[in-house]
Formats: sequence, C-alpha cells, structure tokens
Amino acid sequence: MDLTYDSIAEAYQRLAVPLVFLRPAKDLLDALKSAPDADILDVGAGTGVTAQAIESIKGFKGKLVELDISLQMLKASHSSNSVSKVVGQVPGLPFCDKSFDAVMANFVLSHVLKYKEAITDMVRVLKPVGRIGISAWGSEKHQYSDLWDKTSESFVSKELIENIVSEFMPSREIFTNPENTRELLRAAGAREIEIHKSEAVVSTTKVDYIAMKSVMLQGRFIKSTIGEKGWSEFLAKLTKNFDAKFSDPIEYTSRAHLVVGSKP
Repeated sequence: MDLTYDSIAEAYQRLAVPLVFLRPAKDLLDALKSAPDADILDVGAGTGVTAQAIESIKGFKGKLVELDISLQMLKASHSSNSVSKVVGQVPGLPFCDKSFDAVMANFVLSHVLKYKEAITDMVRVLKPVGRIGISAWGSEKHQYSDLWDKTSESFVSKELIENIVSEFMPSREIFTNPENTRELLRAAGAREIEIHKSEAVVSTTKVDYIAMKSVMLQGRFIKSTIGEKGWSEFLAKLTKNFDAKFSDPIEYTSRAHLVVGSKP
C-alpha cells in the first residue's frame, strides 16, 4: 500500500496548495520577518508552497532551499530556477552548521517521529540570531470535514482510519497544541519565542473540496483499502451527501498556529 505523496504530487499542487497551504505559508514568512537577502531553508517543502509565498515579498533577493523526502513533490514545484531543491529529511539535514538565516517547516513535523531531534537539527543549521518557524493545525473541524468523516466511516472503520493517521503522522497530537511547540523550541535552544495565528476563509466548490480531500492521507488510504469499485461508490455517496446538504460555493475558516523563535 503506497501512501507516499509521490503519485499525487501534481494533484496536490493544483488543489491542496492554493486551498489549504498557501495562506499559512505567507503568514509564517511574515512572522519570520526575514530580510530581503535572507537565505531560507524550507523543510518538507512539498511542491513549493513557500516559493509561491515568497513571490508576494517585494524585492526578495535571497536564496531559498527546498528540502523534501519526495523527489516527485520537488519536481512538481513551480518554483523558479533560482530555488535549490534537495532530497532529504529531518533529522539529518544535509547542511553545515549556521547555514541559514531562517528555517521553516509548514505542517511537516507532525509526520516526524523524532520531532525533538528534528527541531534541534533545524536550530543547528541556523545562523546566530536566525529565525525558526513551525506551523501546525489545531484540532478544530467544520461541517464539511464532519460529513467527509461520517461518509468515510461507512466504508472504512474509524479505528482503521485513526490507525493509519497515527502511523503516518505519529506526532500530530504533539503539534496540535502550540504551547508544546514553544517548549520544544525552548528546549532546542531557541529564544524570543512567539505564537501567531493564521486564519483564512476558504471558498471553493463541492467538487474541488472533495477532490482536494481525496489526495490527502485519509482519502488515499480509503481508496487503497476499498479498491477502485469501492472508491467509485464512495465518491458517488459522498457527492450525493454533499449535494443534499450544501450548495456552491462552500466556505469555511481555516485556522493554523505558527510558532517562531530566534537562535541566540
């Protein structure tokens, strides 16, 4: 069962990035307050959401390095040729000490089992007075995700879904609470730690919402579990349920927290 992001990189870039991840990336960049000539490392860069966010910074002439464990995700990035792309993971960043002015991780550390070592490694590659930023989702849900979950659980048991989420996102509960992230940054040597909020109203169609959810972890797991025939039945039922309850466009507030700190 292949639940990596390799096979869905293009769909992820087209659907999930603009709907879910772009606004928090912009907000995290703002919170980092990096200089226009900063060298920035994006840990778990995926398809290049930070590179897209940087385009909104006028006069940025620094260097961005995108690091991800998935080569296919990096290939799907629409970032410019000036952006360096590196296959790698954290902990185990393939960079020298004190290499970057800023290091950021957007919704990545929940996937990392050795999250304490990961944060220590991120601080290691920061220059003195460099800034580190970590974003994560809270535990809030909305009526659209609730209906997705309810329909999903009529095809695959809630226990199985929770087990696979725990397997691929072993540290999710840790980073749901920003106070935990604050303490982890402090333990890794960061100082001047701040917690910020990122909120955005997401407006989309039912079709695009379902398509976006389909390429996320739970959607891919359900598809791999019930097969193509079952997946077609699932999508048909899901569409019927959404059509019966909602009309286009659907709107909800996306909320994340951002924790930033400085290296002494």
